[in-house]
Amino acid sequence: MNTDKILVKQILEGKTELFTELVNRYYSKITSFIMKMNVNREDAKDLAQEVFVKVYNNLYKYDDRWQFSTWIFKIAINTLRDSKKRKQIKYEELNDYSIDSKTFLPEEQLEKLYQKELLEKILTSLEEDVKAMIILRYYNELSFKEIGEIFKKSPASIKMKVLRARKKLCKTYGNILEGGGYYEM
Repeated sequence: MNTDKILVKQILEGKTELFTELVNRYYSKITSFIMKMNVNREDAKDLAQEVFVKVYNNLYKYDDRWQFSTWIFKIAINTLRDSKKRKQIKYEELNDYSIDSKTFLPEEQLEKLYQKELLEKILTSLEEDVKAMIILRYYNELSFKEIGEIFKKSPASIKMKVLRARKKLCKTYGNILEGGGYYEM
């Protein structure tokens, strides 16, 4: 049995102080995911807190046949959708990548800035669900099966959507990414 499932079981048995451990394990992952969906840092933190309130209040509904990470990301996606419907969050440029002047030369800083802007442009060109699927797959390293459980689609369907999006992105941005050559993502 994985440690998340053991932790959830202990929390449900009355050791509620252990919920802090779940928060510590997932807070930065959830916040980072939300920010990659073009939500500003402050709103992302607020949404992450809202996600953990929902997790705590609904922990008894968790089905341990699922990975806990799958369940919490599903809550994060639904919270993000609900918030977007209520128009309570501000979308902005990706700010997840900071440039540190101590570790990069000016040319490297310009290149990182260019890459950040290009990444933002690439991600915002995708539909919200497909963008979430790509972020969950490549940033959070969830399997197609786990992503399928989140979106209530088959793993094959998720894989096809991600592969089509990658193909489209390679066609559109491949030359830019490789300075003229075709780039397989």
